[in-house]
Amino acid sequence: MAERISLTAQAEAVGKRLDVWLASEQNRISRSAIQKLIPEGLVLVNGKSVKSGYKIRSNDNVILEMPDVRLDGSIEAENIDLDILYEDNHIAVINKKAGMVVHPGAGIRNGTLANALLYRYGSKLPTAEGEDGAERPGIVHRLDKETSGLMVVALNDKAHRALSAAFSERKVKKEYRAIVWGAIEDDFTVDQRIKRDPSNPLRMAVNSAGRDSLTEFKVVRYSSFATLLNAHPQTGRTHQIRVHTSYRSHPIVGDDLYGGARELWMKRVDPLHRHKAARMADAAQRVMLHAGYLSFTHPSTKRKREFSVDIPDDFKEAEKWII
Repeated sequence: MAERISLTAQAEAVGKRLDVWLASEQNRISRSAIQKLIPEGLVLVNGKSVKSGYKIRSNDNVILEMPDVRLDGSIEAENIDLDILYEDNHIAVINKKAGMVVHPGAGIRNGTLANALLYRYGSKLPTAEGEDGAERPGIVHRLDKETSGLMVVALNDKAHRALSAAFSERKVKKEYRAIVWGAIEDDFTVDQRIKRDPSNPLRMAVNSAGRDSLTEFKVVRYSSFATLLNAHPQTGRTHQIRVHTSYRSHPIVGDDLYGGARELWMKRVDPLHRHKAARMADAAQRVMLHAGYLSFTHPSTKRKREFSVDIPDDFKEAEKWII
């Protein structure tokens, strides 16, 4: 079943190419993927088919149909160990290890969660095209490469549609654990729109023209140099927690992309606490972010399912120095 997205062009979009503008507005689908959809009549401007080079006008209504697609064999099945917490005929819940990429892309073709899922469950897996035009067997949401923790995977079309809708309608509850630089004493919320950073395509950034993004943060404990947080994202934007913590000038430890590099922060640590900060940073050889809790309605039984998983050893070693 196709997903229909309706957009209205604002003043800042006027004069831009249709494919370029759509790619900037919908960061989960690439310009090249959009260029494939336009000739198929899956992109309409004011109810009519146009070419990729169409120049956007003020208040243009653009309809984008994002169809579900089947595997075409472009992803290789690989026998990779997975930490599966639960599985039935409809879903699987997986504890993804830090360092595993969720799906092929950007020159990565092997060793991903998608490769492993294809080996375990076969080509019957449902799939939808991702932001770079690549296929996503069974995948309805993602975690960044260095983020560890819980993911739910759809094992048939019905489950895929139901879970995709649940994520889109914000009916899936998630909790992340994060270690950030600097002392934070009180709980806080960040309600800031996010869009791809025009100066660096690898990054997302707070931008008033972006998509709405809301994260609630609860302080677990803090020291003079770092804080342990529980993060509850109410939306599911790319890099959302990483962007929101950086926006508050407390980037996640180990997150070089968003300002959390060790060399930048150790200079700011009081000399009396540098030993502890250094030990924490030594343990943090990745982005210190872990998806520890996930709840959703089962697509078949319609019952609420809750899953939790303990933090991995590297995270435990890093957080113990926050005292």
